[in-house]
Amino acid sequence: MRRSYVFIAIVILLATSLLIVFGLSALPRLRPTDAEGESVTGRLLTPLSEPTYSFINPTRGMVNAPLTIYQFSDYTCSACASMEPVLEQILSDYQTQVRLVWKDFPHVGLQQESINAAMAARCAGLQGAFWEYHDLLLAEGLPLMNLSSYVALAAQLNVDLASFENCLGQEQTRAVVERDFEEGLRLNIDATPYFFIGQRRVSGGLTYEQMAGFIRHELDR
Repeated sequence: MRRSYVFIAIVILLATSLLIVFGLSALPRLRPTDAEGESVTGRLLTPLSEPTYSFINPTRGMVNAPLTIYQFSDYTCSACASMEPVLEQILSDYQTQVRLVWKDFPHVGLQQESINAAMAARCAGLQGAFWEYHDLLLAEGLPLMNLSSYVALAAQLNVDLASFENCLGQEQTRAVVERDFEEGLRLNIDATPYFFIGQRRVSGGLTYEQMAGFIRHELDR
């Protein structure tokens, strides 16, 4: 009889484990791939040589600045957060010369937290508060584990909370985040932060002196 109970317990444990595995695998996920593999939506990806810009990309600095810096970043990345003071100083010192463009590149290993944060910032952006929410996320630190945590951050800003909550709950900005992610894959980006400074590609954190040096070099071309 004792062996029967043990056998039944093992069967139940195995069945539960399988349900968990298959349940998690059924969730929609971003995944890394090579530049010529399939995208998160199943489309064939073709390589890119440089980032693209559209009106939906959050930007800082003068629109017609002679030099554009594309920043592929992630809210769960400590090296990305450490770049913020450097970028603030760069934008202050090169006000008329540099424009910064934000691109989401969620961390696949911490995917859901990373995607949720990116979608939340984009939802705030629909109400003109992207950068303010972006700054709150970095100051708060991640992960934030549920929808109410992101709504609580939004409550610190002058945004319509019902619209924000609906946007995030319905994942209305997920397609925008996925588009940036796919563009990063097409550019062979494999880490964050990642910068395109004019014609130069730079991976990883930079000091102010390093970034300023790259900027001066590109401006002198």
